[in-house]
Amino acid sequence: MKYSIIIPTFNHFNALKKCVDSLIANTDLTKCDTEVIIVSNGCQDETADFIMGLPEPFNPVVISRPLGYPTAVNIGLEMARGYYTVVLNNDTVLYGSPNAWINILEEPFKHIPECGITGPLLQHNHDADMDFVIFFCAMISRPCLTACGRLDSIFSPGSGEDIDFCIRAQQLGFKISQVPAGEKLSSDGQRNIGSFPIYHSGEETVHRIPNWGEIFNRNMEIIKERYGKKKQHETESQNRCDNSNVQ
Repeated sequence: MKYSIIIPTFNHFNALKKCVDSLIANTDLTKCDTEVIIVSNGCQDETADFIMGLPEPFNPVVISRPLGYPTAVNIGLEMARGYYTVVLNNDTVLYGSPNAWINILEEPFKHIPECGITGPLLQHNHDADMDFVIFFCAMISRPCLTACGRLDSIFSPGSGEDIDFCIRAQQLGFKISQVPAGEKLSSDGQRNIGSFPIYHSGEETVHRIPNWGEIFNRNMEIIKERYGKKKQHETESQNRCDNSNVQ
């Protein structure tokens, strides 16, 4: 198996339907090298019936209660058999020629031996002073997954888990890459658009979660505590002490 595509979804059936339709239209699923794992994360709408009716290579997972985005992705990761795993949000729509989007995601792995994660939207976390790929669409290699493990469920119901994962990957020596190189997605006021063949409605689904602002702020504080400048200074001070003791 070459590719495992994981789509976690919490309600928002109409968004998921558009995503799946675009995936079928713009991905060659006739080969035996791709699987699509859709995790219905406590959905209360038509989602469960819809994904259970999808043919191979779709692999539906129905969870009775919502466990949060990181845990839903992790369930998919445990099932994934591909060398490359793609995490794809349910509010994305793919377009372009068949397999164009997945080929673009894979391209850096062919030229950068240390590449572990690719995606169309790279951002910078100022607290950690490190770049990260937003996991609305991201490809992760098997060696990177093996080394880093899974998304941290402490960030449930979501936000920040991609920052944390990318930082851990880079600390272990993996590189992350934006695709296409040097071309960021822009916004037309409603969706993220650009040369990468995808539309993304930009957190349309999560903004309907109660207390989303509080959740986001809490998770950013976790990132700051783990990787912020204060943490870096503490580590540097400890390293100086250790070196002093050795001398």
